[in-house]
Amino acid sequence: MSNNPVYTYHEKQHFNLGANSRKRKIGIESIRRFDHCALCLSLARDAQITHRGIIYCKECIFADLLSQKQEIKKTKQLLKQLKQKRKEMDEGAKAVQRDEAVEAFDRAQRVGGGLSAGLKKVEKTASDTQNNTKETPKLPAFWLSSLQPNLTDKEALTDRIREMESTPLITMCRQASPTHPLALKDLHSVNLKYADADTVLCSGCDKTLSNSSTMFVTKSCSSLLCKYCIDTLYLPSLQCPKCDSKVDKEEDLIKVSVEGTGFAGGGGVMLKKRTGTIGLN
Repeated sequence: MSNNPVYTYHEKQHFNLGANSRKRKIGIESIRRFDHCALCLSLARDAQITHRGIIYCKECIFADLLSQKQEIKKTKQLLKQLKQKRKEMDEGAKAVQRDEAVEAFDRAQRVGGGLSAGLKKVEKTASDTQNNTKETPKLPAFWLSSLQPNLTDKEALTDRIREMESTPLITMCRQASPTHPLALKDLHSVNLKYADADTVLCSGCDKTLSNSSTMFVTKSCSSLLCKYCIDTLYLPSLQCPKCDSKVDKEEDLIKVSVEGTGFAGGGGVMLKKRTGTIGLN
């Protein structure tokens, strides 16, 4: 992928822009500003940043994580119900086999085959029942609608349980690519310094910051610093140039994630406006 300002064929097909958008260029409105929330796409209020550098409104990210927790709770309850249903089906199948074996034993006794003959018939009945459950019908090499394989209720239930168990039941950062686990403890506040409504400044040198800038947020004091301040002031002394707070290690820094230009950079805002979702599917 390139940062070509003209839509490529893949971009045009992905955004469903139609044949008339061949010459349409990607403008600044297609790129989310770094100080805007990745969920509501508005100016971040009480900004929070993840350890991957994505900025959110505090209210938006808290609501998103809460909704995920509610979905996880419902999924766990449903999974528990499905496992209980599978257990009941297994117990029912065993009861049927046991009844058939007892009936075969009683029938052998009435016929007069003796105890040994009755036991042999019971064992044969149990063995045949197990073999019948394991056998699968052999279908021809070609497809016939009347002979298509159908899953039993137990097999379908087992597949659904396996699918649900393979899905991680944890809260995720769904705006990241790829998605990654996210909890409230992974969020850190960000103090954004504004010269005006559209201009964000570095907390150390008052340099204007944009999506083309390399920026870092300090975990200890939540300051937003440009790369120059980090290299010349912060790292040599391990001290914040704004508040003079000391830090113990370089892991205190979080690099701010920004969108680039064109399809390679994401274009989350344009995708949100056109399809109602954020991020590339």
